[in-house]
Amino acid sequence: MTGLLRTGLDEKAAGYLDDESPPVRAIARDAARRHGTDILGHYRTAVTDVAPTGPGSIDGLAETGAAADVALLRPLLSHPSGKIRSHTVRALRKLDGVEIDVLTPLLHDPSPAVIREATAALLPQHHRLPTALPWQLLADPRTELRRPTNRTTPTHEPNYAEPATDCFARRRPPRGYAPH
Repeated sequence: MTGLLRTGLDEKAAGYLDDESPPVRAIARDAARRHGTDILGHYRTAVTDVAPTGPGSIDGLAETGAAADVALLRPLLSHPSGKIRSHTVRALRKLDGVEIDVLTPLLHDPSPAVIREATAALLPQHHRLPTALPWQLLADPRTELRRPTNRTTPTHEPNYAEPATDCFARRRPPRGYAPH
């Protein structure tokens, strides 16, 4: 990349705006600025295309966009690719576009990467999560669904956190608990 810039091929370097590597995207953005490309417009177009170019364009929008761009990313939460969904959740978190009612269902996503990103996004707002959520996650046989329970359970409320954390550690539900 830097070789392209040194030889004055800014236009070719700008072609890497959608690369998955953050340093490559940063160099490409610098080259695109010098070439006169509307970088934010490029990323907005890339994520709203019928077939998004990939996770690099989503990450690029998160790096250069603003809170107003959250609406452009939300439709990608239902994309068939887990990689696209996980990068979208990360982008929403970077743009402060985390909405509990939108991201909570992603804790049940088939992709473990999406579950990890949704957990990280919901963690700062764990006190607003439904109180039954830890038990629902613990009742599921998939490990990747049980793991977020320990992270999203508030530790400052002993009556709420201790049973879920204890249950998580023992890998079995408390006595008398029956899943819905």
